[in-house]
Amino acid sequence: MRRLSPLRLIMIAGIAAQAQGYSDIVFTQIPIDRAGGIVPAPYGEGGRLVLLEPSGATRVLTADFESAADPAVSFDGTRILFAGKRRSSEQWNIYEMKADGSAVRRITRDLGNCRSPIYQSPIFYLDDPGPMPQIASNSSSLSGSA
Repeated sequence: MRRLSPLRLIMIAGIAAQAQGYSDIVFTQIPIDRAGGIVPAPYGEGGRLVLLEPSGATRVLTADFESAADPAVSFDGTRILFAGKRRSSEQWNIYEMKADGSAVRRITRDLGNCRSPIYQSPIFYLDDPGPMPQIASNSSSLSGSA
C-alpha cells in the first residue's frame, strides 16, 4: 500500500457513536500535490477514512485500503458504510465496519464501481422476526455477483 503525502480534509461525513454519548466525526481525506492542489485523479482515489475524536486526536480507519471514501454513519452511530478498494486494480466495493474501525466486512463484490452508500430505514414484513436492514449505493454496472 502506498503512503499518502500531505492530506486535506475534503468532506465531513457524519457523527459516529453518538448513541453512546460520543461526538466523533468520520471524514474522507484525499492526497494533495506538492503545490497544495487536489491530486488530479478521480475523487477518492488514494483517499482514506479518518476518525476525529472530541480530544482532537485523529485515527485512520482504513489503513488496509488503497482507497476509501463516501462514509455513511448508521442511524444508531455504531456502524459506518463506505466505498473502498483494497488494491488499486480493484473496482470500488461497499464495505461496513464498526464505528471504531473494527470488524470490516465487504457488502458488494465487483458489481461495477459501487459508490455513495447510505443506510435506509429498515423494512418490516409481517412474517419476519424483526425489521430487515437496508442500504443503497450507486454502481457503474449491474453485472457481477454479490
